[in-house]
Amino acid sequence: MAVYGLALWYNTLEEAGSLSDLFSLLSRSGYGLVEIDIDYPWFARGVDVFEAIAGSAEEHGFVVGLHAPWRDIHLASPYEGVREAGVGVLVESLREAVARVVPRYIVVHVSTAQKLELPGVVDDVVEAGRRSIGELYDFVSEELPGTGLFVENLSGGPSALVDVFLRIVSPFRGRVGVCLDVGHLAVAFNRFFRRGFGGGFVDFLRGFIGRLGGVEVGVVHLHDVVFRGNREHIVLGQGDLDYKAVLKVLRSVSPRYVVVEAFRDRSRNSVSPERVVEEMGGVMAWLRVYL
Repeated sequence: MAVYGLALWYNTLEEAGSLSDLFSLLSRSGYGLVEIDIDYPWFARGVDVFEAIAGSAEEHGFVVGLHAPWRDIHLASPYEGVREAGVGVLVESLREAVARVVPRYIVVHVSTAQKLELPGVVDDVVEAGRRSIGELYDFVSEELPGTGLFVENLSGGPSALVDVFLRIVSPFRGRVGVCLDVGHLAVAFNRFFRRGFGGGFVDFLRGFIGRLGGVEVGVVHLHDVVFRGNREHIVLGQGDLDYKAVLKVLRSVSPRYVVVEAFRDRSRNSVSPERVVEEMGGVMAWLRVYL
């Protein structure tokens, strides 16, 4: 059975009440994990808030996952200086975080802003992405033994294109796994694959899983989407996904961690972590059935 979790970002914590009350609510609702996004401005500021979250997680017996920085980070850039700088920022930020909490796993984005349609660019991007993953794996293995490293599929760039994403992650089978972000995959399907596919998103999800070729799906990110406008990170059950059918398909990968990564409702309003948990009550019952 998976451990269920909630994603916490610096900005979403502005919507939250007391951390003690939040963790008590999470515990009562069947959650046992928080995934903390350590993107900027952590650790330039707000270190006390991060430490408070880590302390509350420990106090309540929660598992902690870390989502590595991703804004301004291009781990698949063919510019070696850009790529190296991205790896360096991740390592520095992770060292700041793990000085305060021991994570069970780390999630990373592998991206670039390069135009992939140009000849030879995809090959260069794949090679750069592989170098970055290899360097991060070495760092985690040496300094955080026992911590899992997972690469997340995205809704744009190379990690949104199934063939390219699989070329990047497949060489690390058995060492590095996948964070399957359902909402990102749904938006990628809508943007790049729907036309001519011959099926719906659930079929596409099933096919994606089938092509992983033994690469572990250790983490699943759950959020709903609105296909018109390709809007993501909506509370599950409020968007266009048939979430029960999605959960049934996800059962086949037996993820270790399932993280709710929702920050908005269907009307584009920001929602507090407490409200996400409350509005996910019915969905959690189905999570327990399938995952």
